[in-house]
Amino acid sequence: MDGVTDPAFWYIVAWHGKPDVQVTEFINVDEVCHGGEAADQIGMNPALLQGLSARLTLGEAVAQAKAVARDQNVRRTWMLFGDPTTRLK
Repeated sequence: MDGVTDPAFWYIVAWHGKPDVQVTEFINVDEVCHGGEAADQIGMNPALLQGLSARLTLGEAVAQAKAVARDQNVRRTWMLFGDPTTRLK
């Protein structure tokens, strides 16, 4: 949703400051509505947040989230861009 969600995102950044972690997703809406790979990807989001709130490193939290997905393609394409040893404050 290029150009649609960008202003909202930048407003949030301006109000709250630069985030420690930013999660972006590109999910086919049809997949969400009818199951498929996207359903696995959606389940990974709460697992990631749960791991981060439990003070796991970013790499540990991503690995924990990937373990939730049954589809190997989802696990393979869900990538971490950042330092896996980072812990949130």
